[in-house]
Amino acid sequence: MTIKTHIIVLSLLILTKLSIGQLSNPPDKNVFFIQPQIRIGKIIDNMPNMPDRTATVFGDINIAWQTRGKQIWNQYYKYPQVGLLVSTGYLGNNYILGYSISVVPNISIRLSNWKKANINVLLGTGLSYFTKTYDEIDNKENGLIGTSVTNKTLVSFDMNYNLSKKFVLTTGVSVSHYSDGHYQLPNFGINIPAVNIGVKYFPKTFPKEHYKYDSIVPYNKKFLFNLKFGIGFHEFGSVNKPTGGPKYPIYTATAYMSKRLSTILNFQFGINYNYYTSYYDFIESQEYYESNKHFKSSSIIAFVGIEFFIGKFGFSGQLGTYLYNEFYKDLQDLRSNDRSWKYQTSRYIASRLGAQYYIFNPIKTTKLNPWIGTFLKSVGGAADFAEISIGCAF
Repeated sequence: MTIKTHIIVLSLLILTKLSIGQLSNPPDKNVFFIQPQIRIGKIIDNMPNMPDRTATVFGDINIAWQTRGKQIWNQYYKYPQVGLLVSTGYLGNNYILGYSISVVPNISIRLSNWKKANINVLLGTGLSYFTKTYDEIDNKENGLIGTSVTNKTLVSFDMNYNLSKKFVLTTGVSVSHYSDGHYQLPNFGINIPAVNIGVKYFPKTFPKEHYKYDSIVPYNKKFLFNLKFGIGFHEFGSVNKPTGGPKYPIYTATAYMSKRLSTILNFQFGINYNYYTSYYDFIESQEYYESNKHFKSSSIIAFVGIEFFIGKFGFSGQLGTYLYNEFYKDLQDLRSNDRSWKYQTSRYIASRLGAQYYIFNPIKTTKLNPWIGTFLKSVGGAADFAEISIGCAF
């Protein structure tokens, strides 16, 4: 299975698991609703010689549920709404950029609440298909996207106003990000700030009461040791060149400690090791080093991270600094004389974002709980590779 296939499967699992209860006799049913909306924005400049473009126009339909306490985690996130957003739209230049179609599992969490209105933040990540991508001969101007299927990440802050028992008016601002995780070059990525307006329709009226558990679920407060192993793929090069190269595997291993800060929040710190076959191929073919070629094809990162639990899923973010990254630094010096702040950041700062699916509910179980997940590693804010991983806490 490819990384794209794994992401598709994981996205579908997220939607299914967030929408199905885990209690044998659930006290309330989640309430279904449909949310059509229009999202208007514009792709921001992020590469030299950006193609001419007008406004982007997207039509969304979010097929969603209002949670009511059917799962324990509902209460900790203030009874969020979960859904599957299907979106299609015009990117501002049909000849070069074409159209996109996206499928994005999402969760909407309430930030504030009044009698007839509230403010929510919607967080979603999924897949997007592009009708036009970079082509060396036919579409060289599209350096933003190198492959037809990419990740899409959506963040939207929305105001909701109750018009009646069945209709809720929504309006807000959002940012959409598209990237293939450096899997295929070029990959400058697409970023679209936008405004949106729509309506939520509840066929059986909007629910006002929710189930509440009498006690907080206990959790293990001790430090746990964790191991993670993964494999990722990328093209060797910068964000835009060389194009058409092979897909190199990257092998990763991570050892870290974790400590539960609350029922739904996990703190992490540890060491991550990455071995790049692309680095080794370059070192061998160019006779770049005389010794320690395998070790110099590696990087070592010390990191801290936070993980949020939603049902059987964990969503994590990690920020780290390189303890060892010799080849990457030497290659940068060879390719460019740039000494900007962004250049320095990429030499020393790395990050990871990911989603994990646990065998057992992590809200109830902390030790000996295997998981499978997908992660995106970035260097100085630019995608490095996407990976599939397995792991376990001990």
